[in-house]
Amino acid sequence: MPVYFNDGTDDPLAFDSQPLIGGVNSYGRASTIPQQSASYLKNVELSTSGITKSRRGAHYLYNQVYGTIHAIIALRTPIWDYGVMIFADGHVYLHTEAVQGILFNDVYDSSVQAHKCSVTEINGAVFFTDSNGSIIAVRQNGSEDILVDADGNTIWDDVDSIATYDVAVEVTDPDAPTDVRCLTAHRFRLVCANGIDEVHFSDILPDVSDPALGDVFPAGGANSLRVGDGRSDKVVALVPFKDFRIAVLKENSVHIINADPSLTVSNYEIQMVSDRVGCLAEKSAVRVGDDILFLSRDGIRSIGTAYQQDQIGTSDPLSLPIQDIIEKINWSYAQKSCATFWRGRYMLTVPYLNSTVPNVTIVYDTNTKAWAGIWTEWKPSMFDVYEPLNGRRRLIWPDTNYNNIVYLRDHIDEDATVETDFTDNLDGTFQPVPFEIVTRAMTFNDPISPKQCDFAELEFFKSKARVNVELIVDGLDPQSIESGQLLVTGTGDLTLDFILPSVLGTPGVIRHNLSLLGNDVGREFQVRVTSCPETQLTEAGLTNNEQRYIAMRYVTMGAYLETMDSQK
Repeated sequence: MPVYFNDGTDDPLAFDSQPLIGGVNSYGRASTIPQQSASYLKNVELSTSGITKSRRGAHYLYNQVYGTIHAIIALRTPIWDYGVMIFADGHVYLHTEAVQGILFNDVYDSSVQAHKCSVTEINGAVFFTDSNGSIIAVRQNGSEDILVDADGNTIWDDVDSIATYDVAVEVTDPDAPTDVRCLTAHRFRLVCANGIDEVHFSDILPDVSDPALGDVFPAGGANSLRVGDGRSDKVVALVPFKDFRIAVLKENSVHIINADPSLTVSNYEIQMVSDRVGCLAEKSAVRVGDDILFLSRDGIRSIGTAYQQDQIGTSDPLSLPIQDIIEKINWSYAQKSCATFWRGRYMLTVPYLNSTVPNVTIVYDTNTKAWAGIWTEWKPSMFDVYEPLNGRRRLIWPDTNYNNIVYLRDHIDEDATVETDFTDNLDGTFQPVPFEIVTRAMTFNDPISPKQCDFAELEFFKSKARVNVELIVDGLDPQSIESGQLLVTGTGDLTLDFILPSVLGTPGVIRHNLSLLGNDVGREFQVRVTSCPETQLTEAGLTNNEQRYIAMRYVTMGAYLETMDSQK
C-alpha cells in the first residue's frame, strides 16, 4: 500500500531481491513477472543450483574454410574412423582426428540452399539429398583410394591400414523418389518427402550392398503414403519419435505415423495431432524427450501443446514469455532456422532483425523449465553431435561467420577450464563473449510510492570477470553505479608454469554492496550487469583472462519509501 504523509515517522527502509535467476520473462511487465525471473539474459546459462553462469565459448574444429557448407554428419563408427563428413561446395569431405581431405568432387549441385539439404546414415552408409535430384549414397567398398588433399594427392589409402571407399553414387533404383527433402533414417528405413504431401519409406536396410544397383525402394511406390486431407499443405519436416512413430510436420498441421515394423507401410496408422498449428522450418523440429519442439508462425511450440490447442481451441505457444524476442525474427528468412537438443537445452537459432541467416540462438532449459534468453555471436546452419574416438561428445555446427566447422567447449569439466574456454575462437582469434543480465523490476511491495534507493548488494560465487553494473529506474536509460568503475567479481587466480597438487587462489563468494543514494527517485528499479567490451578491457590494462567467467547468485536492494502528499 502507498505510504502517505505522516509527521510522526521517518521514511521506512524496505527491501526487495532477485533471490536467484531461474529463467527469463522479457515479454511481461518487469515489475509483475515471477520473483525468480529476469527481464533479459544474453549469453548466460541457467542452473538448478540458482547460479547464473557465462556460456562456454565455441572454437573451430578444423582450420579449414569452405564456400558454402550444405550439410554435415558426425559418424560414430570405425568404418569412417569416427570422423565428420562434410558436404560443401558440391564436394564431399571427410575429416577425422588423423586426416582431413576430399572424398569426392562435384557430386551435387553447389548452388543449392543449405537449409533444403539433409543427410542421414544407416549402418555406415551415408545418404544425402539437396532436394533437387536423386539421393546420393556414400558407402564403404574397399575398391578405391580416394581421400585426397586439395591438390588431388592421396592422403588416406591401404598403406594406412584404413578402409577405402567407393565413389559417391546416386541411388539409381527406378522406384526411388526424386527431388526429395526431409531425408532421415527411422528403424533401418530411409524416410523422405516429395511433392506436397507424399512420404516415402525405403525397404528395411540392414545392409547396403549397392544402392546404385540394388532395390532400395519397392516397386510401384508401395511404400508411400499421402499425409493430410488433400489440401495444399506441404510437408516441412519428418522427425523420428518415440516407439515406432514418426512425426510429420506440415505447414499448417501436425500428424503422427505409427511405423510399426510388423505392418506393411500401406497399413501404417496416421493420426492427426492438430490442423491449427504448423511448422515453419525443417531444421527447427527436434525431439526433446517425449516431445518435439519446433518453430511455428506464432512462436515455438511442441507436439504436446499443438495437441492441447486442437483439443481446447486456444493455447499459448511455449515461447510466450519471450514473445518480444520471437517478434524480432526476420520471418522472410525464418525457414532457414535450425535447432538442436543438447545437454538439457533446446537451442533454436533464427534470423534476427535484419539478418538473412540464423544469427541469434534462443535457449530453452528443460531442467529449469524456463527460457534462458539468447546466445549470440554464432551463425549455425545446422547442428550435430560429434564423438571422436576416446573423446567426449561435443556439439558441432557449420558456422556461416567464416564458413567453417566449430564446436562448443562445454565438454570440458568446470575445474579443468582455462580462460579460453569462455571465449569464442571462430577464426583463430579469441574474442570475449559479451554477456548481459537485467533483473526483474523491484517495487519493494509498493508499486505506487516513490522511492530513493539506498544500496544494492550483488553476490558472485566462484566468478572471475570484471563487469559494469548499472541501475535502471522506471525502465528508462541505465545509470552508472560506482562512477562507472569496473566491478571485480572474483578473488583472482594464481597462474604457474608448473603443476601443484592443490589449487591456489580459487575464487569463492564475493559480495559487493553498492551505494545508490546518488541515483534518481522512482517507483521500480532494475540492476543491469554487463561484460566489458574489449576496448574497455584494453583501456583498463586488462586481458581476456580478467573477463573469463561470471557466476552470479542474487541481487538484493534497499530503498526508502518516500511519503506521498495527500490528494488535493
